[in-house]
Amino acid sequence: MDDVITESEMRPRKKNHYKKGMHKKSSKTVIYVVIILVWLGFIAYGAMKAKDYIDVSIKNVEQANAISLKAINEQVLDLKAEIVALRESIEATDSSLSSTGRLQESIDVQLSALNNRLQELEASLKILKEAP
Repeated sequence: MDDVITESEMRPRKKNHYKKGMHKKSSKTVIYVVIILVWLGFIAYGAMKAKDYIDVSIKNVEQANAISLKAINEQVLDLKAEIVALRESIEATDSSLSSTGRLQESIDVQLSALNNRLQELEASLKILKEAP
């Protein structure tokens, strides 16, 4: 009778076998879940590091832009001062050109008058030369 297994002996084996199979399946599931959680952890850590790197890069660019903007503003103010000085110089030159133009007109009038007077004197001199 050693070869014959009774029904009562089989039941515990099936239960034990069933429990062992479930234990193997659940341990594999736990391992897979742990592996997935570790990968998600790596991904989250990498994302946080990437975000920190991007934030630091953005701050560095903003600081460089602020410095460049300050330098550009100073250059614009310098150019504005030069433009104001050039405008004043042009206005001064324009007023001297205007007065020079008026002066030139006055000189032309006087030269014309002197030219007329010279012609009159030449005519008088010619008359005096002809006279005995």
